[in-house]
Amino acid sequence: MALKYWAVGLALAAIVVVAGLAKRQATHPDGDAGHVRTNEKAPSRMSALRGWPEPASGTLMLGDVMPTGAERNRLRLRLPAGAGGACELTVEAPDQNGHALVWKPRLGEHWIAGQLVETPAGTQDWELSTDDGRRQYFYGIDVVTHLHCDGAPRWHSAEHDSDTPWVVDIGHVLGHRPDPAMPADRFFERMRFLSSRGLPLRPMRHDRRINPSEADAIREMRESRLDHYMTPDGRIRFWGRVHRIRWVELSGTPIDRRWHDRLESYQ
Repeated sequence: MALKYWAVGLALAAIVVVAGLAKRQATHPDGDAGHVRTNEKAPSRMSALRGWPEPASGTLMLGDVMPTGAERNRLRLRLPAGAGGACELTVEAPDQNGHALVWKPRLGEHWIAGQLVETPAGTQDWELSTDDGRRQYFYGIDVVTHLHCDGAPRWHSAEHDSDTPWVVDIGHVLGHRPDPAMPADRFFERMRFLSSRGLPLRPMRHDRRINPSEADAIREMRESRLDHYMTPDGRIRFWGRVHRIRWVELSGTPIDRRWHDRLESYQ
Protein backbone atom coordinates (compact mmCIF):
# COMPACT_ATOMS: atom_id res chain seq x y z
CA MET A 1 0.00 0.00 0.00
CA ALA A 2 2.81 2.40 0.87
CA LEU A 3 4.36 1.73 -2.52
CA LYS A 4 1.04 2.56 -4.21
CA TYR A 5 0.74 5.94 -2.40
CA TRP A 6 4.38 6.68 -3.22
CA ALA A 7 3.69 6.04 -6.93
CA VAL A 8 0.62 8.32 -6.88
CA GLY A 9 2.59 11.07 -5.17
CA LEU A 10 5.36 10.79 -7.73
CA ALA A 11 2.86 11.07 -10.57
CA LEU A 12 1.26 14.20 -9.06
CA ALA A 13 4.71 15.79 -8.63
CA ALA A 14 5.48 15.09 -12.27
CA ILE A 15 2.21 16.78 -13.33
CA VAL A 16 3.12 19.89 -11.29
CA VAL A 17 6.57 20.07 -12.86
CA VAL A 18 5.19 19.67 -16.40
CA ALA A 19 2.56 22.34 -15.75
CA GLY A 20 5.23 24.70 -14.44
CA LEU A 21 7.37 24.14 -17.53
CA ALA A 22 4.39 24.72 -19.81
CA LYS A 23 3.59 27.98 -18.04
CA ARG A 24 7.20 29.10 -18.33
CA GLN A 25 7.22 28.16 -22.02
CA ALA A 26 4.07 30.21 -22.59
CA THR A 27 5.54 33.34 -21.05
CA HIS A 28 9.08 32.76 -22.27
CA PRO A 29 8.80 30.59 -25.41
CA ASP A 30 12.42 30.46 -26.48
CA GLY A 31 13.75 29.69 -23.02
CA ASP A 32 16.51 32.26 -23.62
CA ALA A 33 17.84 34.16 -20.60
CA GLY A 34 18.06 37.27 -22.79
CA HIS A 35 14.41 37.16 -23.87
CA VAL A 36 12.35 40.12 -22.65
CA ARG A 37 9.10 39.08 -21.02
CA THR A 38 6.67 41.81 -22.02
CA ASN A 39 4.35 40.96 -19.11
CA GLU A 40 7.01 41.97 -16.59
CA LYS A 41 6.38 45.02 -14.46
CA ALA A 42 7.95 48.38 -15.21
CA PRO A 43 11.47 49.01 -13.82
CA SER A 44 11.43 49.98 -10.16
CA ARG A 45 13.59 53.03 -10.87
CA MET A 46 14.49 55.30 -13.76
CA SER A 47 18.06 55.85 -14.95
CA ALA A 48 18.77 58.62 -17.46
CA LEU A 49 21.97 59.33 -19.39
CA ARG A 50 23.47 62.77 -18.75
CA GLY A 51 25.61 64.72 -21.17
CA TRP A 52 24.21 63.25 -24.38
CA PRO A 53 23.94 65.91 -27.10
CA GLU A 54 20.54 67.11 -28.24
CA PRO A 55 20.12 66.00 -31.87
CA ALA A 56 20.09 68.73 -34.49
CA SER A 57 17.12 69.18 -36.81
CA GLY A 58 17.32 68.83 -40.57
CA THR A 59 20.00 67.11 -42.64
CA LEU A 60 23.35 66.68 -40.87
CA MET A 61 26.23 68.37 -42.70
CA LEU A 62 29.59 66.59 -43.00
CA GLY A 63 31.52 68.84 -45.39
CA ASP A 64 33.76 70.54 -42.82
CA VAL A 65 34.59 67.66 -40.47
CA MET A 66 38.15 66.32 -40.11
CA PRO A 67 40.28 64.65 -37.40
CA THR A 68 42.31 66.84 -35.05
CA GLY A 69 44.94 66.23 -32.36
CA ALA A 70 47.65 64.40 -34.33
CA GLU A 71 50.26 66.71 -32.79
CA ARG A 72 49.18 65.43 -29.34
CA ASN A 73 49.12 61.76 -30.51
CA ARG A 74 45.42 61.57 -29.69
CA LEU A 75 42.95 61.86 -32.57
CA ARG A 76 39.49 63.37 -32.15
CA LEU A 77 36.70 63.84 -34.66
CA ARG A 78 33.70 66.13 -34.07
CA LEU A 79 30.63 64.97 -35.99
CA PRO A 80 26.97 65.97 -35.96
CA ALA A 81 25.29 63.92 -33.22
CA GLY A 82 24.07 60.61 -34.63
CA ALA A 83 26.11 60.70 -37.84
CA GLY A 84 28.97 58.53 -36.59
CA GLY A 85 26.67 55.77 -35.39
CA ALA A 86 24.52 55.76 -38.53
CA CYS A 87 27.44 55.88 -40.99
CA GLU A 88 30.49 53.62 -41.26
CA LEU A 89 33.55 55.10 -39.55
CA THR A 90 36.52 52.79 -40.13
CA VAL A 91 40.27 52.89 -39.47
CA GLU A 92 43.31 51.58 -41.32
CA ALA A 93 46.13 51.36 -38.78
CA PRO A 94 48.32 48.67 -37.20
CA ASP A 95 46.95 46.79 -34.19
CA GLN A 96 48.28 47.84 -30.80
CA ASN A 97 49.19 44.96 -28.47
CA GLY A 98 46.64 42.72 -30.14
CA HIS A 99 43.86 45.32 -30.22
CA ALA A 100 42.45 46.94 -33.35
CA LEU A 101 42.05 50.72 -33.50
CA VAL A 102 38.50 52.02 -33.83
CA TRP A 103 36.62 55.29 -33.49
CA LYS A 104 34.48 55.45 -30.35
CA PRO A 105 32.00 58.17 -29.30
CA ARG A 106 32.94 60.13 -26.17
CA LEU A 107 29.59 59.68 -24.47
CA GLY A 108 28.43 61.41 -21.32
CA GLU A 109 29.80 64.42 -19.45
CA HIS A 110 33.52 65.23 -19.40
CA TRP A 111 35.30 67.28 -16.74
CA ILE A 112 38.76 68.89 -16.71
CA ALA A 113 40.14 70.48 -13.51
CA GLY A 114 36.65 70.52 -12.02
CA GLN A 115 35.12 72.27 -15.04
CA LEU A 116 32.50 70.72 -17.32
CA VAL A 117 33.75 70.55 -20.92
CA GLU A 118 31.11 72.06 -23.16
CA THR A 119 30.50 70.46 -26.56
CA PRO A 120 28.77 72.57 -29.23
CA ALA A 121 25.05 71.86 -29.43
CA GLY A 122 24.08 69.11 -31.84
CA THR A 123 27.58 67.62 -32.08
CA GLN A 124 29.26 64.46 -30.79
CA ASP A 125 32.99 64.02 -30.23
CA TRP A 126 34.63 60.74 -31.28
CA GLU A 127 38.12 59.56 -30.39
CA LEU A 128 40.54 57.00 -31.78
CA SER A 129 40.81 54.16 -29.29
CA THR A 130 41.76 50.52 -28.95
CA ASP A 131 38.71 48.29 -29.43
CA ASP A 132 38.53 47.65 -25.68
CA GLY A 133 38.28 51.41 -25.05
CA ARG A 134 41.31 51.54 -22.73
CA ARG A 135 43.92 53.37 -24.78
CA GLN A 136 43.71 56.64 -26.76
CA TYR A 137 47.36 57.77 -27.19
CA PHE A 138 49.38 56.23 -30.04
CA TYR A 139 52.92 56.75 -31.35
CA GLY A 140 54.81 56.13 -34.56
CA ILE A 141 51.88 55.04 -36.71
CA ASP A 142 49.93 56.23 -39.74
CA VAL A 143 46.15 56.34 -39.44
CA VAL A 144 43.72 56.44 -42.36
CA THR A 145 40.11 57.23 -41.45
CA HIS A 146 37.24 56.50 -43.80
CA LEU A 147 33.75 57.91 -43.26
CA HIS A 148 31.09 56.39 -45.50
CA CYS A 149 27.37 57.15 -45.38
CA ASP A 150 24.85 55.43 -47.66
CA GLY A 151 23.09 58.80 -47.87
CA ALA A 152 22.76 62.11 -46.07
CA PRO A 153 21.99 61.53 -42.35
CA ARG A 154 18.85 63.05 -40.89
CA TRP A 155 17.13 62.67 -37.51
CA HIS A 156 13.57 61.29 -37.35
CA SER A 157 11.17 61.14 -34.43
CA ALA A 158 8.11 59.15 -33.38
CA GLU A 159 6.06 58.61 -30.23
CA HIS A 160 6.35 55.21 -28.55
CA ASP A 161 2.83 53.90 -27.94
CA SER A 162 2.90 50.55 -26.18
CA ASP A 163 1.30 48.66 -23.29
CA THR A 164 4.88 48.02 -22.09
CA PRO A 165 6.59 51.38 -22.81
CA TRP A 166 9.83 50.22 -21.15
CA VAL A 167 10.33 47.70 -24.02
CA VAL A 168 11.12 48.79 -27.61
CA ASP A 169 11.01 46.62 -30.73
CA ILE A 170 14.07 47.99 -32.54
CA GLY A 171 13.33 46.19 -35.81
CA HIS A 172 9.89 47.79 -35.93
CA VAL A 173 11.36 51.27 -35.41
CA LEU A 174 14.21 50.97 -37.94
CA GLY A 175 12.50 48.68 -40.43
CA HIS A 176 15.29 46.12 -39.99
CA ARG A 177 17.05 44.34 -37.16
CA PRO A 178 20.53 45.81 -36.52
CA ASP A 179 23.68 43.70 -36.30
CA PRO A 180 23.70 42.26 -32.76
CA ALA A 181 27.52 42.13 -32.77
CA MET A 182 27.97 45.88 -33.29
CA PRO A 183 29.41 47.94 -30.40
CA ALA A 184 26.63 49.09 -28.09
CA ASP A 185 27.96 52.64 -27.72
CA ARG A 186 27.97 53.07 -31.50
CA PHE A 187 24.35 51.94 -31.80
CA PHE A 188 23.01 54.09 -28.97
CA GLU A 189 24.86 57.15 -30.32
CA ARG A 190 22.51 57.18 -33.32
CA MET A 191 19.30 56.70 -31.31
CA ARG A 192 17.56 58.41 -28.41
CA PHE A 193 14.94 56.74 -26.21
CA LEU A 194 13.35 59.61 -24.32
CA SER A 195 11.24 59.78 -21.19
CA SER A 196 8.15 61.97 -20.90
CA ARG A 197 10.48 64.73 -19.67
CA GLY A 198 12.75 64.38 -22.70
CA LEU A 199 15.58 62.61 -20.84
CA PRO A 200 17.54 59.91 -22.72
CA LEU A 201 16.96 56.63 -20.90
CA ARG A 202 19.61 54.07 -20.14
CA PRO A 203 19.21 50.67 -21.86
CA MET A 204 19.02 47.57 -19.67
CA ARG A 205 21.51 44.75 -20.10
CA HIS A 206 20.22 41.19 -19.93
CA ASP A 207 21.95 40.73 -16.56
CA ARG A 208 20.17 43.89 -15.36
CA ARG A 209 23.17 45.26 -13.54
CA ILE A 210 22.96 48.94 -12.78
CA ASN A 211 25.50 51.21 -11.14
CA PRO A 212 24.87 54.59 -9.52
CA SER A 213 27.80 56.18 -11.32
CA GLU A 214 27.23 57.78 -14.74
CA ALA A 215 30.81 56.88 -15.65
CA ASP A 216 29.97 53.22 -14.99
CA ALA A 217 26.95 53.46 -17.31
CA ILE A 218 29.10 54.84 -20.12
CA ARG A 219 31.85 52.28 -19.49
CA GLU A 220 29.23 49.52 -19.61
CA MET A 221 28.15 50.59 -23.11
CA ARG A 222 31.74 51.06 -24.30
CA GLU A 223 32.59 47.49 -23.30
CA SER A 224 29.35 45.83 -24.48
CA ARG A 225 27.90 44.62 -27.76
CA LEU A 226 24.36 45.35 -28.83
CA ASP A 227 23.33 41.75 -28.12
CA HIS A 228 24.10 42.35 -24.44
CA TYR A 229 20.96 44.54 -24.55
CA MET A 230 18.93 43.37 -27.56
CA THR A 231 17.10 40.04 -27.49
CA PRO A 232 17.21 37.59 -30.41
CA ASP A 233 13.79 38.89 -31.51
CA GLY A 234 15.10 42.48 -31.62
CA ARG A 235 13.76 44.08 -28.44
CA ILE A 236 15.51 46.20 -25.81
CA ARG A 237 14.33 47.00 -22.29
CA PHE A 238 15.03 50.38 -20.66
CA TRP A 239 15.38 51.78 -17.16
CA GLY A 240 12.19 53.82 -17.49
CA ARG A 241 9.16 54.34 -19.72
CA VAL A 242 10.03 55.37 -23.27
CA HIS A 243 7.75 58.18 -24.47
CA ARG A 244 9.48 59.19 -27.73
CA ILE A 245 12.17 57.67 -29.97
CA ARG A 246 14.58 59.60 -32.19
CA TRP A 247 16.88 57.94 -34.72
CA VAL A 248 19.04 58.73 -37.75
CA GLU A 249 18.14 57.56 -41.25
CA LEU A 250 20.22 57.88 -44.43
CA SER A 251 18.84 58.93 -47.80
CA GLY A 252 20.00 60.47 -51.06
CA THR A 253 23.54 60.58 -52.46
CA PRO A 254 26.20 58.51 -50.62
CA ILE A 255 28.97 60.39 -48.83
CA ASP A 256 32.64 59.34 -48.73
CA ARG A 257 35.42 61.15 -46.83
CA ARG A 258 39.01 59.97 -46.16
CA TRP A 259 41.75 61.47 -43.99
CA HIS A 260 45.37 60.51 -43.37
CA ASP A 261 47.12 61.37 -40.11
CA ARG A 262 50.65 60.67 -38.91
CA LEU A 263 51.16 60.16 -35.17
CA GLU A 264 54.85 60.69 -34.51
CA SER A 265 57.01 58.49 -32.30
CA TYR A 266 57.38 59.31 -28.62
CA GLN A 267 60.17 61.85 -28.05
